[in-house]
Amino acid sequence: MRFSDLKIKTKIMAGALALVLITVTFGGLAYTYIGKVSSALLGITDRDAKAVEYATGVERMALNTIMEEKNYLISQSDDAHLRAEQNVKELNSFLDKVDEIARANNIDTLLEKSKIARSETAKYAEKYREGVKSIKENRDAVKEMVRTGNIVGDAATKFLSMQVSAYTKAQKDGADPATLDNMYSVI
Repeated sequence: MRFSDLKIKTKIMAGALALVLITVTFGGLAYTYIGKVSSALLGITDRDAKAVEYATGVERMALNTIMEEKNYLISQSDDAHLRAEQNVKELNSFLDKVDEIARANNIDTLLEKSKIARSETAKYAEKYREGVKSIKENRDAVKEMVRTGNIVGDAATKFLSMQVSAYTKAQKDGADPATLDNMYSVI
């Protein structure tokens, strides 16, 4: 019995059955492959998206720290210094989160980059603290120089006043010009 010998009703049913089988086959394949792709994407999203999120957090905190350093240099306020120190702490917490993800997913290159970033952050923080200390010491030295300069200025003013008084008195007492000229030759 050939296909062409079958009744039209049977041919239509056979064609419909073939379409159903093809649809079920493609549906099963689609379900399987879409499921695999979906789980792969979710795995990537769960792992890599968090790594990217924390890495951008590191970058954001680094930029904020640099901006607070600039603010401190301009204003020399303790608030700017404290904000910069807080940003360094937050940067290190983001690096801790990056390390967790890298360890959980065995991403050695990410661990290495995080280690480098942590090391450079520590160096930066150390130099920043040294700079803040130097600025504060310089500010204190300037205050001391101004205070000492004021003392010297006051002493010079008093000495000048004493000399003017002595010169004026000697002049009133009738000292001759040669004596007046020699009054200050010892100084």
